[in-house]
Amino acid sequence: MLRRRQSKIVLCVSCHRPVALLIEAPEAVTEDQLSAEAKRMEEKIRELNVPTWVVGAEQDVTPHEGRALVLEKRSFTEKIRPMFSTELNPILESLQSNHCQRKEQKDS
Repeated sequence: MLRRRQSKIVLCVSCHRPVALLIEAPEAVTEDQLSAEAKRMEEKIRELNVPTWVVGAEQDVTPHEGRALVLEKRSFTEKIRPMFSTELNPILESLQSNHCQRKEQKDS
């Protein structure tokens, strides 16, 4: 049975606006499959216009972390690499907690 792709919009903790998009693609194990998943979600990615990560099938799972092939998509760039959940979580948390602070700094 195939597991369904799921997406999660990560929101700023202050203003609750989208700061990132996380797409889980549990069946994707190759770079081509990750790119295909990103292409399927292209409309949503463009609409939100936030950093996006497409996370493939977990491998090397331990009690504290999992490792998966991850596609990172920002504006016009795309990068695919193996990544541990302990690497991705702090990036998402930083985007959530620093969104309004960065916005205020730009406005000053």
